[in-house]
Amino acid sequence: MRKLSCRSCGAELDGGQLDRRLAIITCSHCGAIFDLARRGGGGVNGAASTAEDTSDRAGEPQVPRGGDTPERAPVAMPSHFRVERDGGRLAVRWRWFQWSDIFLLFFAIAWDAFLVGFYAMMSLANDAPGPMKIIMYVFPLAHVAVGVGITYRALAGLLNTTTLVVEERTLSVRHFPLPWWPAPKIPVDSLEQLYATKKIKHGKNTATVTYELRAVTREHHGRLLLAGLQSLDQALWLEQEIELLLNIRDRPVAGEVKGDDVHV
Repeated sequence: MRKLSCRSCGAELDGGQLDRRLAIITCSHCGAIFDLARRGGGGVNGAASTAEDTSDRAGEPQVPRGGDTPERAPVAMPSHFRVERDGGRLAVRWRWFQWSDIFLLFFAIAWDAFLVGFYAMMSLANDAPGPMKIIMYVFPLAHVAVGVGITYRALAGLLNTTTLVVEERTLSVRHFPLPWWPAPKIPVDSLEQLYATKKIKHGKNTATVTYELRAVTREHHGRLLLAGLQSLDQALWLEQEIELLLNIRDRPVAGEVKGDDVHV
């Protein structure tokens, strides 16, 4: 039986992913789609043109050929990144600060001041029955939690710096001075691919767009490295530089964001 391997990632193609009606097969590993009806023709969805016949090399590991995946144009370094390179070590630092964080801080102060005033009034009210007074103390606790969260986020935006370090053995992320999530520490030899994704949060009348940097490990587990990046160029530049340093070949990942709308 003839074996086919994915020319995008080198994995063996699963016959269960074959669509005989359309004569296409999908790689279950990286999501690339191949047109079997056009041997040597153009690719589908940016993938390689055909699957590679490996019947004469059964049992050997299939190494993807260079040039099968179109190379992405280099991404320029974001202006607010501070980069240190020392041999095989890469350290990237950037501040969180945006002018909207000042507005958020004033909003948090107003929110918290209202709650402080409310509890001050309740402590001075002696005419309320005992059970009712307890209810009035407990009822605003959800608002207190929201106030704490908003205040913490505002202070983090004003004060925090994120540092991403890639060293000989580990990739680590640290947020300082206020702890934040995610802050992973991952062995670099477990990383198979990095990619960027887009997150959209819909408000009442607006939508907020942020970006994430994610990784696929050799065990095919997804790991979130960074969240809340304000522009796509931040995620793509970090992906580009980390993959270059670790000699990771850039491959397509289902759900990733491409660099078509990068603005520096």
